[in-house]
Formats: sequence, C-alpha cells, structure tokens
Amino acid sequence: MPAFHVQLARFLGGGSYGLYIWSNTIVEFSSAVTLFGMDIAVSREVALAWEAGDEARAVRAVGTALRLVVLTGLAVTIALGVGAPAIASRAHMPGVETPLRILTLVPIAFHVTTIFLVATQSKGVMKYDFWTRGLFQPLVLLAATTLLLRVGLGVGGAAAGVAGAMLLTTVFASVCYAREFPLVATLRAAVSGPMDRAVLRAGLPMTAIALLWSLQGRLDNAVLGATQGAAATGAYGACMLYAVTVGQMRGVFVPGLNAKLPALLVQNDRAGMNALIHRTQRWVALLAAPLVVLFGVFGRDLLTVFGKGFPAAAPALALLALAQLLGAMSIPAQTIVVGSRRGASVVAAVASLSVQVVLLGPMCHRYGMVGAAGTAALGMFIAQVVQQVWAFHLYGVHGFSWPLARVYLAAGIAAVPGKLLLASLPLDPLPRFLVAVGAAAVVYLIALAMLGLGEDERAWVLAIRNRLRTLGRRPQA
Repeated sequence: MPAFHVQLARFLGGGSYGLYIWSNTIVEFSSAVTLFGMDIAVSREVALAWEAGDEARAVRAVGTALRLVVLTGLAVTIALGVGAPAIASRAHMPGVETPLRILTLVPIAFHVTTIFLVATQSKGVMKYDFWTRGLFQPLVLLAATTLLLRVGLGVGGAAAGVAGAMLLTTVFASVCYAREFPLVATLRAAVSGPMDRAVLRAGLPMTAIALLWSLQGRLDNAVLGATQGAAATGAYGACMLYAVTVGQMRGVFVPGLNAKLPALLVQNDRAGMNALIHRTQRWVALLAAPLVVLFGVFGRDLLTVFGKGFPAAAPALALLALAQLLGAMSIPAQTIVVGSRRGASVVAAVASLSVQVVLLGPMCHRYGMVGAAGTAALGMFIAQVVQQVWAFHLYGVHGFSWPLARVYLAAGIAAVPGKLLLASLPLDPLPRFLVAVGAAAVVYLIALAMLGLGEDERAWVLAIRNRLRTLGRRPQA
C-alpha cells in the first residue's frame, strides 16, 4: 500500500494526489451508509449461528447483509454522482469531479468483500483476510494503477484502477468464502431470500454510529483541504497512510475477539471478558507501540519517499500516530459495539465530533497540518475516555494491566537510541535510517524480554523456538 500511494504522489504530483485523497475522504465518509452496520451484525449472527451448528442461519444473515450493502451502495453512488459538481464547487476543487464519481463504486465492492471475510472470521478462520486484504488487494491495486497511470490517464485513471482492483478483490473474497460456506445458497438468499430481522436489528443502529465515527475520523482531512488546499491535503494523506497502520494492528486481533465476545456477553462472564480483552489489548500494543515510535522518531525520513514538500508534515505524522494508538487501544469498547447497549458509542462520537467542529477551523487556519492532527488526537482521546468509562460501568471490563504497561515502557526505551543514532551517525540518509531503526527494534525486543513477557507471549516464544529447532534438525539416515 505505501508503494501504491508513493507511486500516486510521484506520478500525479502533490496537488493532483491531494485531489485523489480529498475525493477518497468524501467517498469513505459516505461508505458508512453503504456498510449499514453489516460487519458487526454479520460478525455477531454468524458467530452465534456457528456455535449453535445452524449453517442456514449463517447463510441467511450473510445474504441479508449482501443485499443491504449493494442496495445502499447503489443509492450512495447515484447521490454522489449527481452531487459531484456541487461538492467540487463548494470545495473550490473542480478537479475532484471525475475521481469522486469513479470512486463511489469502491465502497460497494469493498464492503461486499468485508461481509464475505467477516463471515469466515466469525467461524474462526482468519487466513482468508490475509490472503485477500494482505496480499491480493494491494498487489492488484498497485498493478492496475501502474498500468493506467503509465498510459497517461491521470487522477481519473488512478481512481478507475482502484475501482477495478476492488471489484477483482470481491471476486477473490467470494472464492475464499465458498471454501467455508455455500456461495450459491448465499447469493440466492441475497437476491430473493427473506430478510433476516436479527441482522437488521443489529445493523440499523450501527449505521448512525458508523456515520458519526466516519465523520469524526475524516473531518480533519476535509477541513484541512478546504482551508489549506490540495497540496496540504496530499501531504496529510501521506501521513495518514502511515498512521493508520497503527490502528490496523487492532484489526489483526479484533476478528478473533469478536468471534468469542458475543457468547461471553450472553453469559455475563466478566472474568472471561476481561481476560480476553487484556490479552487482545496486549497483543495489539506489542505491534502498535513500536510503530508509534517509528512514525514519531523517523517520520521525516519515511515521508521523503513521497517527494518534495512531504517531509515537512513529520510533526503531523507523530500526532496522527498517537491518535491512532488511542483508537487501537479501544478494545474494551468492543463490548459496547458487539453488545446491545450502544448509546456510549453515540455519546463518544458526538463528544469527539463537537470538539473537532469547534477547533478544527481555527487550528487548521493557524497551524495547518499540525493543527488538524492535534485536534484529531484530542478528539480521539475524549472519545476513548467516554467509551472506556462506559464499558466499565456496563460490563465491568477495562484495559489496564501491568503487562500492557511493560510494552509501552519497552517502546519508550527503544525510542531513545533510535533518536540519538538518527541525529548523530555520520552516514548517508538511507544507511543512517536503517541502522537507527534496526537498533531501536533490537532494543525494543531486549527491553521486552528484560521487563518480562506475559504468559501467552512466553508460550509464543517457546513455540517459535521449538519450531526452529524442528526445522534445524536433519532427518537421520
């Protein structure tokens, strides 16, 4: 994905790349309507159906979700297609009309893919998400956009490449889904089967919540583009590209959490929920905390690959990484999302959004990208405080544990030699960057080992060691 965006930035230039990022921001906000809360609904219903051994219920739930995603997606595509000239005029960006119209197709394909993958994850099968989103999607995106950019189609060609790649990804995801569930029966349920009322009840409230969270997460980019122009939007988009990988570490483990959490909520097993949440949160932090160090300490070097003007956004990257870490650590809030009492999510989103509505305009005018990123971080902090307090009040769950604190301490220790080496080594930029990052990574692992790993992490280490020993043994003659 970084290669995909670096290519866009270098091929199109900062201004046109900013047009693509701004168009994508508008489409991503509208995609919350397209999804219609179906990811959470399918996750819950398929997990419960699979536990009960009722495959027909699972198929009915997925079919209902697919129908809703396609119908709402087509409605959004038509609305944005008609409104594109007005949106472009309002934002003073006439060049966004073409990419905006093309990109409206992306949420349909993306969310249909999501439904297929969430269903397999709810069954406890996680590999298809890696095959689809980790390998197939980014490679096809890179190939399609490379081809269309090189024939001179510009930002419209880039958008068309993204839309085509997403449609191919949907086909690939459906093949993966067919390995676990009957695809033909699911498609039949999507086209002509009865609507699953349980899915509708679970998904409908999530639509409003998703819209609020989508606006909360994208308002900074939209306001920055309107106040600072396309070039600033492009640089900010590059920062967000890196920063969101911190939040994506949460996505690695949350599907497993969602597969187990509904049953624990039904049983009101607070001890079981806390054990699951603490373990998941610690695992997320093990991957997310060093990324925050990477983006906070080495951000200027990482942004250099996008071209001239991008490294100046390094302070914004550090703040956005911190905001993403706050979001990634919201594991206890999954009890609110998966459970039936979702008012806290609405309150948290409204509180965060209110702060951003008041502060974003003045902060962007005065501080540019740093003002936008700082406001986003403050909004995320407020949202997570509200959700964590409410999750503890409703379900008695929390995310605080000493093993989690040790992960953050190890990351902080690793940042010191990384920063010192980056500032002092008499080497060319690339070797200096690699040596400093490598040293920080080694110090992080050593600090983790010295501070003490959790029981689950020790089991990982022992399993890896045993596996390496097995691979290292030669078969006896």
